Amino acid sequence: MHKIPVTLCLLWLGCSLSAQSLKTVEVADAYKDRDRINLSSFAESIEYIQLETSEETLLSYPNLRGIQGDSIMMITSVNRISLFSRNTGTFLGDIGHKGIDPDGFFGIASGLSFNTLNGNVFARKNTFELLEYDINKNKVVKTIPGPNFLSNENLALKESKIGVISSVSTFHWTPEGFIAGPFQNFSGSENKKLVVYNTQGEVLKLFKNNRTFKKGDRGQIRSYSTDLFNFKKKSYFKEWFSDTLYSFNTQRITPEFYFDTEKYSPPYEQQDLLTDEKRSDLMFIQAITEDDKNLYFHLIYKNQWRVGLFNKKTNQTFISDPESDELNGFYNDIDNFVPFVPKFRTQEGYLVGTISAEDVYTWFQENRSKANKLPDHLKKLRNIDPEDNPIVMIVKPKK
Repeated sequence: MHKIPVTLCLLWLGCSLSAQSLKTVEVADAYKDRDRINLSSFAESIEYIQLETSEETLLSYPNLRGIQGDSIMMITSVNRISLFSRNTGTFLGDIGHKGIDPDGFFGIASGLSFNTLNGNVFARKNTFELLEYDINKNKVVKTIPGPNFLSNENLALKESKIGVISSVSTFHWTPEGFIAGPFQNFSGSENKKLVVYNTQGEVLKLFKNNRTFKKGDRGQIRSYSTDLFNFKKKSYFKEWFSDTLYSFNTQRITPEFYFDTEKYSPPYEQQDLLTDEKRSDLMFIQAITEDDKNLYFHLIYKNQWRVGLFNKKTNQTFISDPESDELNGFYNDIDNFVPFVPKFRTQEGYLVGTISAEDVYTWFQENRSKANKLPDHLKKLRNIDPEDNPIVMIVKPKK
């Protein structure tokens, strides 16, 4: 029988709950029966795109942010926004540049990729302002102000002796063409959870936070990842110290999936008091994405991460076990090559992930027998340099 916390809906103001729509993902039970999860169980095919690597294109800490149709991939680096061909991996050029001039950006806009309405890309002008670049002209076409945190009492950020200790941690582009930003609860008493605003900086909805935690004596400020993604014209949101994945829009926030980690559930109220050892004994869920049939996620437990899958039709949950070559992910039984880890879903319905050149190189070193049986287009990757740009993996799910 599914266990649904009585206080679940009390965590949010204005949230709606339907016992029929909320699905329970039995994580703790599935972990006991963890096993290999074959890619073919949900995928029809997989393709690989090797990003061009040269002195001009070698990126530091590259991160695939998005794919626009069948033509362009957006890769961000420390101080660069680069575009590559979706079909060939060829470098197409950089968008914008870091600088204080009108077309220069302060930094990468964490969480943002393409404007799905017009194909433009975003960068940060400063802490809250965003720049929107036309990728064809490589010019700023819009400056997007953030909500006025200074003049609006409801949006005022918590402060302490060390300055502002709450902030919008990342940005998210919604299917409606708005921007959402989750607040980091650095103070333990931050009363704001999530803000949704338009490209004029006008607040459309502010969701309040009713949960608090006691600050530890160490005076540390911890930053945690927040999951944000879109699926079927809905935006989704999940905090690190939460077992619930919510959908949201400009009217309400609704619990959609409850990750049942049983006695391993992260306690929100104790988060700043936990030792590293106690944290490792808890189960954390992150890196969530979704398609028509499944919910995909990462489980972090005992300082190890595994991929998980929840079948939305059968309500079955599966947790993977790492392979012997220590490359984790869904076991690639389609072409017996490197495992696949989904990062996001495209508007066309493809699942996208990346694997580092170093991991590909390691796989060839440790799987010589398998490597000899690979098709020719994959065998050529045996000569990859460990410092090359990553390889993009695109999966077509079964219908």
